[in-house]
Amino acid sequence: MGHTPDGRFESGLANDDFVLAIGRIVTFFPLLERSMSEVMSELIGGYDAPVRQIFYSITNQQARIDVMRSLLEEAQVNQSRGATWDFIIDDFASVSKSRSDYADGIWWTHETGRIFLEPPNPSSSKISNKREINLTELNDVIDRMNDLAGRLHNVIIERLEKLAARHRAEGPRD
Repeated sequence: MGHTPDGRFESGLANDDFVLAIGRIVTFFPLLERSMSEVMSELIGGYDAPVRQIFYSITNQQARIDVMRSLLEEAQVNQSRGATWDFIIDDFASVSKSRSDYADGIWWTHETGRIFLEPPNPSSSKISNKREINLTELNDVIDRMNDLAGRLHNVIIERLEKLAARHRAEGPRD
């Protein structure tokens, strides 16, 4: 956890670089969620199911992850899927937790300019439950989000190619 220094703390972020990094994380995340709804659709195995509505009606992020993991591990249609799918779900769970920690946490700026984050609902009775955050940590999360977005893009392109092939095979509709 590290040592929280003595001195004066000001609530919020007083460093523009941190504000920008948090803004990038928080505003990029919904795009990852939208892409993950496509992953759920692929795991369900249907092209006609209202998966986006299903995905967004599950409002608890951990429940979404649990549903996707269950579909991946237990649905017959997914038995041939490789470890890439596990990694996608694991990485989504990881960046989701980071984003929630940053978006829901209580930010503090120390008089020295160091930045600290306190959980919104501390699990202990400690008065000072802050941990120091640095830009490297935030940039690592952004890099992980970008990497995940690239892998999700590949899944979506593959899905669209399958859908196009299916429509070509069905022929024109009257």
